[in-house]
Amino acid sequence: RLQCVMPDPENSVDGQSRVMYFSRPDGPFATYDRDEFVVPKQEVGPLVEALLEHPEGPRRFERYRQDASQIRDILVCTHGAHDVCCASFGYPLYQALRDRYARDANDSLRVWQVSHLGGHRFAPNLVDLPEGRNWVRIGPDDLELLVLRSRPVSELRRFYRGWLGLDSPFEQVVEREVFMREGWDWAGRLIAGQVLEMGDDRQQAEVRIDFAGPDGDASGVHEATVGRSGNVPRVDCPGGRDRDG
Repeated sequence: RLQCVMPDPENSVDGQSRVMYFSRPDGPFATYDRDEFVVPKQEVGPLVEALLEHPEGPRRFERYRQDASQIRDILVCTHGAHDVCCASFGYPLYQALRDRYARDANDSLRVWQVSHLGGHRFAPNLVDLPEGRNWVRIGPDDLELLVLRSRPVSELRRFYRGWLGLDSPFEQVVEREVFMREGWDWAGRLIAGQVLEMGDDRQQAEVRIDFAGPDGDASGVHEATVGRSGNVPRVDCPGGRDRDG
């Protein structure tokens, strides 16, 4: 999906636009592939078209390519025009991430304000890239653990919405449970998921998660049955125009 990013004075160039393109690698993976460019504003449309429609097209933009391979980007939804809660909860989180952590990260961490990520009733809502993990309803006091990974990830269980690298909520539920049990090292594993069997009412599924170490070693499988057992009370965010997510 397309996300609009608000320019940041420390990471922006006058008269130019930054385009970050994250794509899923073939096969099991731990992080998205990244292509990043800083181009004159009039070149944004042609570059986006080339990235999305013409695999060979970006070659003519090579002179604009940026080396961002060692950078972590955290996107925080602050889209108050879509839902007031995205701004009222998201903006303070963006400020805390930027002021407390990004400035001391030696250019290895960037924090961005972005357009609606989906699921504004979970605000504040952020995506951690290139891993592609979605964290919601997290507070400023929990950011140190999220950024520095200084304590067990299980302490963030209630804030983890899921990994974008999986195709269905059923797979995300299983990956979430494995992540909480295995700890932060799980984030470096090469992962692939699949739904083996779906119930007729689509309320239950058999799920398989294949994994391997970063070098393809230490492989294994997790299998689980995911079923709906009840309803969670819905907490809507006042002021929203719809309730997606």
